[in-house]
Amino acid sequence: MTWFGVPPLGGRFTLKRAPPEGGTPNQIKIQIIVWDTKRQIIWLVAGITFGTFIVYKDAQDETGHLDRSVFAFWEIILLAIILTLFYLYSRKKT
Repeated sequence: MTWFGVPPLGGRFTLKRAPPEGGTPNQIKIQIIVWDTKRQIIWLVAGITFGTFIVYKDAQDETGHLDRSVFAFWEIILLAIILTLFYLYSRKKT
């Protein structure tokens, strides 16, 4: 699967230019690495921080008191989703 000609997890693809009249097409090889370590760390920190903020707001009742069991439940769900996506995007495709 590709998005706009770019594989979502990085990789190589070939662009072909239109051939000049009577010539052969030129090929350009481009290597794109999308999911490197720096981006992984940034996405993990941002996802956990933003997700925890949303879960914290959701775990408060009408009077503003935090229900710890609701917070713990949703935080576990959030971390399970983030870790599953991290695993799926980080594994090597061979």
